[in-house]
Amino acid sequence: MATAAGVTLLNKGEQSLTDASNNAVASWKIKSEQMKKADAIRDLEQTKTKISTAERERNSHIFNKRSEFRQLFCSLEEQDTKFTSMRKEEGVRIWQDLDRMKNMVSKFHNDLTNMKPTPDFVEKLKITIEEIEGAINEFKEKQRTIYEELMREEHVIYQEILAYQNRMDAWGKTPGAETVSTKSGRPKPPTSTRDVTKNLPVEVAEFEKFVQQTGGLRGGWDEYDHETFLKIRNRFKGKPTFVEATVSELPGRTLVDCEEHEAWYQTFLDYSEKKKTAIHKWKLQKEAEKSKMLTDVEADERKKLELEMKKAESRAKIAERDKQDKAARLRAWKEEKEFVQRQEIEDKQNQEEERRKKIEMQSLQREQQKLYVDEYRIQRKEEEEFLRLEEEAGKIVESERRQREAREEIVRFQQRDQLKMFEKKVNQRLREKEAEEKQKRLEKLKQQVEVQADRDPTRLYKMTEGWQNRMKQTNDPTVQPAVKIPHRAIPAWRQMNS
Repeated sequence: MATAAGVTLLNKGEQSLTDASNNAVASWKIKSEQMKKADAIRDLEQTKTKISTAERERNSHIFNKRSEFRQLFCSLEEQDTKFTSMRKEEGVRIWQDLDRMKNMVSKFHNDLTNMKPTPDFVEKLKITIEEIEGAINEFKEKQRTIYEELMREEHVIYQEILAYQNRMDAWGKTPGAETVSTKSGRPKPPTSTRDVTKNLPVEVAEFEKFVQQTGGLRGGWDEYDHETFLKIRNRFKGKPTFVEATVSELPGRTLVDCEEHEAWYQTFLDYSEKKKTAIHKWKLQKEAEKSKMLTDVEADERKKLELEMKKAESRAKIAERDKQDKAARLRAWKEEKEFVQRQEIEDKQNQEEERRKKIEMQSLQREQQKLYVDEYRIQRKEEEEFLRLEEEAGKIVESERRQREAREEIVRFQQRDQLKMFEKKVNQRLREKEAEEKQKRLEKLKQQVEVQADRDPTRLYKMTEGWQNRMKQTNDPTVQPAVKIPHRAIPAWRQMNS
């Protein structure tokens, strides 16, 4: 027994160790899955941030409304808008599918926790599980098809980009094109539809070229790093020691990166200052051209003004004649209007007089009706008062009569009750006396008669007199038994089926 107990304890210990190890493995798996989910979500958020940054830079360079090549990129902007709307619709559709599957799983969980385990319930759960699996598999298949198509398109686009890149590298390796002489003997510079700086001043063109070659307005840095760099530089007022502070503030940047960015920023400021100066000169030139143009315009305006004055004088004479004609027509119209107004006033006065008379007549009729109503009300009130007094007098007489009858009835009921009580007492005494005499007679008879009865169990099995009489009747030859018992008729449709 001790050995068996020891084996049992060992088995229990091994089982507990196994359970503990299984629980540890399960918890480790859950934690690892949660860490994977957190990493995936973090990567997704970083990817979204990168996409938004790239889209902002693209929009600032390509879809800028101030660019001279705005018309060339309109088709690209339309395509971008179309693809953005398609991507949003796809996201909405995916969320709808996920919500539908989530609702199906929630419904399955509620059914599993609330309903009783019956065969029908188990069958219903199987059908629900199959529906959920079908929806998930359909969603996975659809997404797999979409991702495969996107991957194929990405591969094609990547190959096209590589081809364009190789072509651009080949352009950079080819020697410069020879100049073509014109009729005047001077070389003609090559033109290109992609020459952005052909209509700009030299300083502005150099600035734009520098910005395009060095990675944009932030020198290839992202917005956060460049803004932090400028804040620290302004804080140190451009002293060389700010580079070290910048390295400490931007962990992703080295000292060499910050020094190179400072050199780039100095060059950027020089080009920017030259650009501002060139723009200022250009504005002054435009102002001079504008003033010259304004003087020419003023001379033309003076000539036009003289012509307009002559035309205005002729128009004034015509307008004066028209004014006199209009004044004559206006006077005639006013006289006609005054006549019409006088007629309308007279008509209104007549209507007011008739309405006033009608109102006076109606008020007189209302006064007469009111007098009739008051007289009728007074008469009705007097009649009601007379009827009330008469009714009260009748009630008083009736109450006196009822009181008198009640007193008489009370006396009669009291006499009747006394008589009944007396009779009841007499009858009770007689019944008591008879009961005593009857008891005495019974006691005398009991003393005289003594009953002795023998036990006879067989009498329980004997036939009763009623049964004996019945047997006598069945043995009588004159009584005949019933030969035929009547039944109901069988319907025709049942006879056919039978």
